[in-house]
Amino acid sequence: MVEELIIVVGAGAAGLMAARELLRSKKKVIIIEGQDRIGGRIYTLRSGSQILEAGAEFVHGDLPLTLGILKEYGISYRKTGGKMVRIQNGRLQKGGNGWLHWDQLLEAMRELKTDMVFADFLSVNFPGDAYAPLRQLAKAFAEGYDIADINKVSTKALYEEWAGEEEEEGQYRIDGGYGALTDALWDDCRQMGCELKTADPVKKIEWSRNKVSLCTKKGITLKCNKVIITVPLGVLLAPGTGEAAIQFDPTIETQLLAASQIGYGSVIKILLECKKTFWEDIAKNAGFLFLGGKVPTWWTQFPEKNRLLTGWAGGPTAALLEQMTESLIFDASVKSLAAAFEIDIRSMKSFILNKHIFNWKDDPYSLGAYSFPMLKTKKARKLLNEPVLDTLFFAGEGISENSFGGTVEAALESGLAAAGKILKT
Repeated sequence: MVEELIIVVGAGAAGLMAARELLRSKKKVIIIEGQDRIGGRIYTLRSGSQILEAGAEFVHGDLPLTLGILKEYGISYRKTGGKMVRIQNGRLQKGGNGWLHWDQLLEAMRELKTDMVFADFLSVNFPGDAYAPLRQLAKAFAEGYDIADINKVSTKALYEEWAGEEEEEGQYRIDGGYGALTDALWDDCRQMGCELKTADPVKKIEWSRNKVSLCTKKGITLKCNKVIITVPLGVLLAPGTGEAAIQFDPTIETQLLAASQIGYGSVIKILLECKKTFWEDIAKNAGFLFLGGKVPTWWTQFPEKNRLLTGWAGGPTAALLEQMTESLIFDASVKSLAAAFEIDIRSMKSFILNKHIFNWKDDPYSLGAYSFPMLKTKKARKLLNEPVLDTLFFAGEGISENSFGGTVEAALESGLAAAGKILKT
């Protein structure tokens, strides 16, 4: 009897987790990765001794799979901290009127009977000038943290996430960066005999029940019995001419329609290695800085003594920047900082030793950052979690059905679930 072969498309967190689970059950596995590295939207770099997280950075709460893997492989991690502060015109701002009604907002979201997009929810339930600061705050939170378009995102899903965050015990950073996690997963897979092919994206998948043929950009053809597809939603939905786009024969129109019903946002990260921690002149022990401007959100490495400052533009805010060159994005970030701290632009630029800009929309192997839930997303994810003729399986943070969507935890859970379905066939 010929040994069954399973191919995993994508060497990100979902793909590596799926491969590890299958290998532990003595399955033969090959991973194909389009890029010349593993990790996907986990991308840890170094600048001298400085760790740079181009992609995923935080472990958002006591997440069982993520922390369990870190403990299993002896990878240390530390709790983040610091105050969340708002700075305008060179001064620390207190609270803001938006927070006065935040509990009222959450209560109204909780009591919502029929789901609607968040923009409509805000206009119906919190109209008028008195609630303008709340609407602005809620919009900024949804667009910044969830990288969601408020004209598309589900109000009920936002409530589930935001209410859950209030119960989180904190968030963590991984010593050595998130890449330590994916490196450990791959090393485990390698030791169990897994083969990895990189720098050659899959371009076409021809399939029938328990019979799959994959053709790569370099013209290599691989045959297997089952395949787990873990490419990001942006790539799955990309036109056939996209660098990493995959053509299916026969087509999978039902699955692609479902994928289009899941929101997918973009992020631009600006990492600045600074000569001095100029922000501490106004905000001692600050963790997150909310400044406004084209790059509205920044964070420090607190409690670590570190001169790295990270800027974040997500969702619709990122869309305003993503067509710019790196030079113009850098200029926009400096202007945001200079205006908030009332420091002239030339002086602000003099504080910066090195800059690193990562535009995830511009990455052909992701075409965006992570998912957000729309009104039809729950049903769409359920459909994508069903194997196609027990042959095509899908995994990734975008289709995870757990409550940690848009996170590495969701990707790990989804990869584990896909492997579990194969093992049951």
